[in-house]
Parts: sequence; C-alpha cells; structure tokens
Amino acid sequence: PIRDVRWDRKNPNVLSATYADGSSLEIKVTKRALLSSPSDEGWEGSEYRRITLQKAGDTVPRIYRSRRRARWRTIAEGTPEGIIIENFEEVGQDGGAVADRLEVLHRMRLERPKLDAI
Repeated sequence: PIRDVRWDRKNPNVLSATYADGSSLEIKVTKRALLSSPSDEGWEGSEYRRITLQKAGDTVPRIYRSRRRARWRTIAEGTPEGIIIENFEEVGQDGGAVADRLEVLHRMRLERPKLDAI
C-alpha cells in the first residue's frame, strides 16, 4: 500500500511515493517534447524519465531510464485518448543498461468527472 505521494505543481516534473514497507519511488521527467502540433487529427509527444526505486532494506537504489511516446487524438465530446509506448531499462553503475529492455504498449483515455458526480 502507498503511504504518501508528493507532487508540486511548481515542480511538475517530479512525482514521489513512499510505501508502507518503507520503499520509495521517484519519477522525474528529464526531457519533454511535443513532436507534432495539435490538430484535428491529434498530436504526439515524448518524455524521457529517470525512475529511482529504493526498496526497504536495500542500501543502493535501482535506477531506470524510460522513454514514453504518446499519440493523442480527441474522441467524443473533447475527450483525449492516447496510444502510449513506454520503454524501460535498468541503469548500471557505469551508466549502461544492465538488463533486457521492457517495452509496454497501452491505451489511455482522460476523462473529467461530471460536476454532479462530485
């Protein structure tokens, strides 16, 4: 279970979480780009991220690098929907990858709650 989550809109590139067992996770966006201008057909963006995982009891954190590419389009009533491809690699002490690359493909839809539902 998650014990605490920290995010500051003045520093929106960092999201931190602490878990009940004492582990922690930090996701930091190090580079963000809009790859295509928004249009009626959609838009595309990319983020490079550093993910640091400190497991409870471990003295050295595990560091991963990640690239996230997303293609977004607007569907019914202005709702954005995206196809996201994420790549993850663990970073070794020398800065090189130490494990196989993991690639994840998923679809995401962003919806605002109805005001009467709040």
